[in-house]
Amino acid sequence: MVTKESCKTSLYVWARSLAPEVVTKAFEVEPSRTIAEGKLTIKKGPRKVVSAIKQNTDMTMWVREIEKRRRTQTVEQQLAYWCEFLEARKAALRTLRKAGGEIRIDAFMMESMPLFIDLPTVLTAGLGKLKIPVKMTIYDINDPQLLETN
Repeated sequence: MVTKESCKTSLYVWARSLAPEVVTKAFEVEPSRTIAEGKLTIKKGPRKVVSAIKQNTDMTMWVREIEKRRRTQTVEQQLAYWCEFLEARKAALRTLRKAGGEIRIDAFMMESMPLFIDLPTVLTAGLGKLKIPVKMTIYDINDPQLLETN
């Protein structure tokens, strides 16, 4: 069951030697945040999240978060939005990939378990055609270790 802002999806572009401005120009939208190569600093946070971020400290990161008004939508609805967004920007995807960009959608969900996700074939086929992987991170909001920090 999706509760208020229990799911947030974001479009990520990771790359070495690719300025965030290039990604912004290619997609023709402003990012929610960017981090230039070598500028990523890790502060305290959930252990699993900090570990994942540390793997990409030598890369440039460009992130476009889903709009706040869409965060109450299901993960399926949010992924359908990104599929439509990227479908309209196929040329940008080609340009960024040629420049070494890795593009993916991350979905962060905080729910009580179990969590059921039903991805329609039209959605998975659309993302597959665009060669966009989806990484889903699901946290049990009742897990006391979730709030542990380094």
